[in-house]
Amino acid sequence: MSASFERLRDLFDAASELAPSEREAFLAVECRSDPALMDEVRRLLVHDGQPREIFDAPPAIDITGEGSDVGDTLDAIDVPGYEVQRKLGAGGFGVVFAAQQLQPVRRQVALKVIRVGFAAPTVHQRFAIECDALARLEHPSIARVFDAGTTPSGHLFCTMELVDGVTICDYANEHGLSAAERIALMVPVCEAMQHAHQRGILHRDLKPSNILVTDTLGSPVPKIIDFGIAKMRDVDDAEASSPTLSGEFVGTPIYMSPEQADPDLGDVDTRSDVYSLGVVLYELLTGTAPAQSTRTARPSLASVLTSLREHETPLVSKRLRDLGEDGEFHAQRCGTTHDALIRYAVGDLDRMLAMAVEKERSRRYESPQQFGADLERFLRNEPVLAQSPTTSYVLRKFARRHRGKLALAATALVLLVTGATLTTVGFVSEAKQRRRAEGEARISGEIVQFFNDDLLAALAPEAMGIDVTVRETLDAASTKIEGRFDELPDVDVALRTTLGASYRSLGVVEESIHHLKRACDVAEQHLSREDVRRLRAFREYGAALYTAGRYDESETVLRTVLEDSERALGGSHEDTIAAAFHLASACSEDPDPSKSLALVEQWLPVSRAELGPAHVQTLQFSFGLGHIHLAENKPQEALAVFEEAHERSREALGATHRMTLMLTNQLARLRIQLGESSIAEKMFRKAWTESIERLGATHPTTLNLRTGLAEALVADPTHHAEAIEHYDALLAASSTVFRADHPTLHDFWTVIARGYLRTGQATRARALLERVVEATEESSTPKALWAMKHLRQLAEESGDKAGADAWQARHDRAAERLRSAEEHHR
Repeated sequence: MSASFERLRDLFDAASELAPSEREAFLAVECRSDPALMDEVRRLLVHDGQPREIFDAPPAIDITGEGSDVGDTLDAIDVPGYEVQRKLGAGGFGVVFAAQQLQPVRRQVALKVIRVGFAAPTVHQRFAIECDALARLEHPSIARVFDAGTTPSGHLFCTMELVDGVTICDYANEHGLSAAERIALMVPVCEAMQHAHQRGILHRDLKPSNILVTDTLGSPVPKIIDFGIAKMRDVDDAEASSPTLSGEFVGTPIYMSPEQADPDLGDVDTRSDVYSLGVVLYELLTGTAPAQSTRTARPSLASVLTSLREHETPLVSKRLRDLGEDGEFHAQRCGTTHDALIRYAVGDLDRMLAMAVEKERSRRYESPQQFGADLERFLRNEPVLAQSPTTSYVLRKFARRHRGKLALAATALVLLVTGATLTTVGFVSEAKQRRRAEGEARISGEIVQFFNDDLLAALAPEAMGIDVTVRETLDAASTKIEGRFDELPDVDVALRTTLGASYRSLGVVEESIHHLKRACDVAEQHLSREDVRRLRAFREYGAALYTAGRYDESETVLRTVLEDSERALGGSHEDTIAAAFHLASACSEDPDPSKSLALVEQWLPVSRAELGPAHVQTLQFSFGLGHIHLAENKPQEALAVFEEAHERSREALGATHRMTLMLTNQLARLRIQLGESSIAEKMFRKAWTESIERLGATHPTTLNLRTGLAEALVADPTHHAEAIEHYDALLAASSTVFRADHPTLHDFWTVIARGYLRTGQATRARALLERVVEATEESSTPKALWAMKHLRQLAEESGDKAGADAWQARHDRAAERLRSAEEHHR
């Protein structure tokens, strides 16, 4: 901040706290050696308490002219060749009327007349600048100038295109434009300002009220008006700025750039208009300008100046989240939900707006054309300039554009490089981390070469066809990566981590653990304990161990990862929150539920506050909390948690997202408990079909939904035959997906055996129960006790008393071992 501006602000802040009667004495003392500074503070104090003027530009020149004024009566206006009809409004130093041009052609025009008190040479020059500026502009989104001159009474006048429209924000809200439509509406505005800049003209007062929208042939057409404080870039600085008093604001504070607010920062250029364009779009998307805390807030001039100079502009998604009810109201005006609008803003849109309204103009878009082109790229799901084009980012956009036969392969490529992208978050934009950013750029370059030279060649359509699956893509990458990056351990860690995570998401656990263990080994040798890549490798490894049923190992790894993440990244970082979730999942398998519950209760509020209530991580925590309530036999509490999470997931992620399907599974199971099996059946059948299409027939989520469908069918004896078909298919599929000692396989066996018992399939049930006992008796799990209990009952029902007694004895011994283990644990 410049010293003079800081002094001005400090004096204004101090004076504004005093009673009006005390201010002059205060200024007389503080500014006794600087009368100009005293005048500046006085002008600010006049504006303070008049928040309307922050939105409606204050006069660029002190309005104290002598002599007759334009006036509000139409009779006072005499412009040869024009019939004045009505007053439209008043600007800083003129009044605008609607008029009929009589010759040489008859047409409706806007007639701007300058007040007599401003007929000084500098005002003549400024008025000439505006007229000359508009006369040089020919663009469909800029109001045209027709004529200019002087009235018989000495008033300067200018006639221009009469735009019969409403402000851009009012139009968007009245017509319920979506966020995408609002962005699209700004593209021609950017193009129009580029047209002006190419002709050496800066607007310097872009704001919603200076961008009107009309309907032309059923389509909205924005028009930029009022170049009243435009600046000719090819006019000498001293001349062009002379109409303003020293240090006077030129523009509307709440929409102006920092360099406009503080003249000591230097002259304005094209990037100042870019800043204002960004603020207008920000208001279109959030319902607020950056300096507003709420939709109806009217901040003081002092707070606006402070915000411009000292406060970073909140991201669009954060502002929407912080607005609360105002955010929900604005989302409704955009034809969507609050959570969906936030999710739409996260990522590219956040970054584009942040770049447009950067405090440092060197980091803004260079021109309106560059900004508008980025908006168009965003609307086409193409990579935008506001994010450096890392490999994963470009491929993610490619996958979104190319849905269809190539979508799976494209998505798989995206999965492979997500790790490299995630590891850059939080340090690329900071100068003090430049070396890290350079290292990440090198990693991205190596990955690009890997894709071009190795992986994409292996996936060539002539070799594998165009219907390449995600698994085939991962397998190809798995083969090609071996030995490829032995000399580049950081690249090896990044790729193997994402390979392992991708395999785990497909339920291919052994391959997942292979790559993640290798990534951890390499990271242990070559990366620091605080390195984001190392933390992510170990976090994914711990998650894979949990998926493999190695719960104790998983908990040990993840507890260390959480401690390291908190220390290196902080408790609010997304990676730290993810580590906490995976640790809570691992602890959920512990006989003592308090450890998992404590983690969920601690980290769910953090995830909700930092990531948002609809973020997948928050939804996962909610899913875990619901499960804990079920384990505590609190079905109503579980139902409330699952219903809220399901609604948020469906709106934010979509009905077929894995998270939504998992929550549907839980809600449908609760319906069965409540005796609503027919409703549950419909829910399960729909979700199961969607899961097959989205995840595949043998994905664990799909199998879980199928067990739920079978359980719902069992409630109706007429559906037992179909239920048995499902159980048979589940037995075959689960035995193929999971290895023989996997706890999840034993869970499936238990559920299927229960289904066989309920449908009268005693022989099938007995064989499966014996397999459960064989796999779980040594560890004395509750599943083993349950299986032994039912084997005893089956023996009794068949008249085998000796067999029943034997099963009872084994049950009692296993129960005693389980009690001893629990007491030892406590």
